[in-house]
Amino acid sequence: MTHSESASGVQVSSRGDRFGLGYYYMIFNDDRVELILPEDEEQGMEVFYKVAVTRWAEVSADLQVIDGALNGADTAVVGALRFRMSF
Repeated sequence: MTHSESASGVQVSSRGDRFGLGYYYMIFNDDRVELILPEDEEQGMEVFYKVAVTRWAEVSADLQVIDGALNGADTAVVGALRFRMSF
């Protein structure tokens, strides 16, 4: 197994599989934003894994978790599955 960094994640095998993990934390310091979003901070994370099925087909799974800046709103959990073909 090889590990080489790239712009779209970390390559975990010679066949082109990749994974990535990201986190963000935002603090809103503009009074105009408080009219829409009563909380002054938000945070979230994302993780994905992409499998190179062939040289021209990829399948990826993605999960995002967001603790938003809206009062009383539940933490959002969003999953996705993608298929891409390149010609």
